Amino acid sequence: MPDSIFPELSYGVWIFIGAGLGALWLGSCKLLARGKLKAERQLWGIGLIGAAVIYLCFAMIWSGNPEDYIVELIGIGVYTSLACAGLYINPFFLGAGWGVHVAWDVGVHADAFTAEASYVPYWYGPACIGFDILSGVVLMCWELERQPPHDKRML
Repeated sequence: MPDSIFPELSYGVWIFIGAGLGALWLGSCKLLARGKLKAERQLWGIGLIGAAVIYLCFAMIWSGNPEDYIVELIGIGVYTSLACAGLYINPFFLGAGWGVHVAWDVGVHADAFTAEASYVPYWYGPACIGFDILSGVVLMCWELERQPPHDKRML
C-alpha cells in the first residue's frame, strides 16, 4: 500500500471531501464551457475517462502486476465507451457512467478499504465515491432539467 501524505481521516470525511471536489469540478466544467452544452458534456466525458486513468496510474506506480494493468485498461475501455455514448447517443450515459464508477470504486477496489490495500491509497476510494455520486446525480438532474416537458394530454 502506498504511503499517504494525507492525514488519517475517517471514510465519511473523505466522502465529503470528494463530494466537495466533485462540486468544484462540475462548476469548473460549466465555467470552462462558457454556456456551450456540447463543450460541457465533452468535459464531463473527459473527466469520466480521467477517473479511470487515475486507477491505471496507481497500478503502474505501486503495483507492478500486469494483471492489475489489464483490469484498469478494461475499466478505461468501459468508461470511455460510456463517455462516447453520452456524447453521441444520449447524455444520460455520462451521468450513468459516474454512477457506475462507484461500483468500480467499491467492487473492483474493495481492498482500498482495508489495511492491506494493494495499490490504491486508503483515502482515494472514499473520496472517489463522494465525487462520483455527486457528479452522477447532478449530471442526471441537469439533463432531466433540459428535457422538454411531456405533453400532459398524453397522461
